[in-house]
Parts: sequence; structure tokens; C-alpha cells
Amino acid sequence: MGLVGKPGAMVHVQGHASLIDVRATFEEHWVPELEYWSKEGIDTPGMIMIHVHADRSHYWDGMEAGEVRP
Repeated sequence: MGLVGKPGAMVHVQGHASLIDVRATFEEHWVPELEYWSKEGIDTPGMIMIHVHADRSHYWDGMEAGEVRP
């Protein structure tokens, strides 16, 4: 089982990333489900977003696997 009681899945992303620590951007992308990991919401100490410009992505859900390219 995965983290929230659903079947597990893995995703591997290759590309270039940038780190974002702008409060307004956190507010724009925040959804209540994230409180499972960040109890203090966008005020969680050390909070950072990682924006990945993916070159390719691999996935595996236990039964199927594949690759996605932009």
C-alpha cells in the first residue's frame, strides 16, 4: 500500500529543476490534501517547491510501467 492507503506507484523524472520559495506561489498551488505532509500549511518551516522541466519521465504502478517524453 502507498502512503495514503492506495496502491503504491513510483515516478522517476529526469530534467532540470529550479527551487521556489515564494509565499505567493505556495498560496497559488496549495491544496488542503498537502496538510497530510505539511501540518503548518504554507508556513511550514523549510517549505520549498521544486519546479522540474522534465526531459523524460518513467512510471511504475506495480502492474504497468512506461515512459513519457514531452
